Amino acid sequence: MTVLFDLTPEEKLERRKYIGGSEAGKIMSGEWYDLWREKKGLQEPDDLSNVLPVQLGKWTEEFNAAWYEKQFKEPVTQRGKVMVSRSHTYMRASLDGIVGDAIWEAKHVSGFEDMDTIVQRYMPQLHHNMLCSGARRAVLSVLVGTRAFERVLVDFDSFYGETLLQMEEDFWRFMEGDDAPPNGKPAEPPAPPKEFRDVDMQGNNAWAHNAGLWLANKDGVAIFKSAEKELKALVEADVGKATGHGIVAKRDKRGLSIKEDKNGR
Repeated sequence: MTVLFDLTPEEKLERRKYIGGSEAGKIMSGEWYDLWREKKGLQEPDDLSNVLPVQLGKWTEEFNAAWYEKQFKEPVTQRGKVMVSRSHTYMRASLDGIVGDAIWEAKHVSGFEDMDTIVQRYMPQLHHNMLCSGARRAVLSVLVGTRAFERVLVDFDSFYGETLLQMEEDFWRFMEGDDAPPNGKPAEPPAPPKEFRDVDMQGNNAWAHNAGLWLANKDGVAIFKSAEKELKALVEADVGKATGHGIVAKRDKRGLSIKEDKNGR
């Protein structure tokens, strides 16, 4: 018997710990209350095992990747790679794949909507995944019913990304407390200004303070990144943890990270 895709109890429990790409749309559309209840364990998430479009999209994802590679001669790599935002660790993305320097997202749609509408529907998920991965570009790989296949390139929109990031921050503050959030109106990402203006910040004290810090530490950042790269190169592939001289390097499913070893030597 074929088993349809649904979350296991363990996966449901794990998803309560973070915001995923598929939930970014709910946050942008103001559907906070039910999402908050799910993540607090007060209600079960929707059962998607009998939702035909969801199941069809999952079953055709493998074909989507193969067809994309055949049409565009680009390999789809790192399928299912999990990315966690460095600055907001409650933001996580499970990528359909990566092509070049862009994230790759597979979709199977009915074909009754124009492509602009489809792209806008997935804009929150694409930007969430770009925020988590650090990518500045996304590829939407779309099977349109059984009649067409389209590739849409989406560049990171800083105005949209800032709006999404702020809304996810606001939502997560409710997760850290006990008060339930209200449902809100769908967010309208701010339109970029038609013209950019020049300003002189010479008289701004906050600007002066932080500009001084930036100038004083910019060389240190380059040295830090170079040292981190060299340290990672010293950790052999079969090493899960390396310590010494005040730092610890640990390897997990997200890769190799280096932190200060406060308990070491």
